[in-house]
Amino acid sequence: MRLQELGKFRRDERGAVLITFTLIFIVLIGFTALAYEAGYWYLVRSELSKSVDAAALAGAANISNPYVDTAAIAREFGNENFPSGYLGTPADGADGSVQFEASMDSNSTVRVSGRVTALATLARLFGVDRVATSATGVAQKKEVEIMMVLDRSGSMRDGTKMSDLKNAARSFVGYFQDTQDEDRMGLVSFATTVRVDFPLGNTYVMPMTNCINAMTANGWTNTEDAIRQAGGPSGFTNQAGLSGDQRVQQFMIFFSDGMPTAFRDRFKYDNQDYDGVVAGGSSNGRLDCRPDRNPVSNLDSMLYRPTGDGSYPNVNPDTTGDGRSASILTPP
Repeated sequence: MRLQELGKFRRDERGAVLITFTLIFIVLIGFTALAYEAGYWYLVRSELSKSVDAAALAGAANISNPYVDTAAIAREFGNENFPSGYLGTPADGADGSVQFEASMDSNSTVRVSGRVTALATLARLFGVDRVATSATGVAQKKEVEIMMVLDRSGSMRDGTKMSDLKNAARSFVGYFQDTQDEDRMGLVSFATTVRVDFPLGNTYVMPMTNCINAMTANGWTNTEDAIRQAGGPSGFTNQAGLSGDQRVQQFMIFFSDGMPTAFRDRFKYDNQDYDGVVAGGSSNGRLDCRPDRNPVSNLDSMLYRPTGDGSYPNVNPDTTGDGRSASILTPP
């Protein structure tokens, strides 16, 4: 080959390398744009998904709330978590701006869907200027068990305490008007002794409201026994041994104005065992059983012990609060 022809071949080879490099560079730009845009679109989709999930959970948590519209509060939560213009999406009112829709199914399930348009940047070089994305979130209100524990001791007579307690308790119970067939609730009230006014169950709004209306304030404050009986046979369901997905949520709602002044236990008196209540204060010459006032040292003066008819002197008769009569127990 002549030198002149060889030089021409080399110049042609340089041109081929340039063309090849240009084509590869364009492809690389395309893949870079795709990676950038795909990451951005995934981020928008991920944030939208989180928003509809949060909206569905907020709606499900307020299914029983008579003061809000479930669908409206779900949409509001969606817009709070993913507002218009978020992450460079179209502004409010613009084509492709974020939109949320919410509905409630008959089985206490809230369904929220969201859609938004993710705008393109580098992908516009290849004719793609926007990508529509959507997500759906579903949440169901989980059944609950609630034991309401109300203080009806004598101190609740002061001022407006008792009326305030009744108003708050009635309002709380009414909150579950629409779900009382699924959710379970019970009512325990306490003074010197404890009453299970309504065992844990369904269809409770009216009977519990009637019990609350009928309450009067009198006696000492037997907090410990009230809390114990809220978890007793007429209280929360025993969920020991159940897996997490089979358990229901359990809550105790406790209303009181002060510290305990009474407690219940087994006591020995005149060589007999009693299921008794110790209570104290300044009236009737009895001591205050609170340890910061006087130690429990004189059970003879402080023990409301059973009498022959199975009642306590000066205390609501016939029961210690859990259905057992206040009779002599078998010694241990």
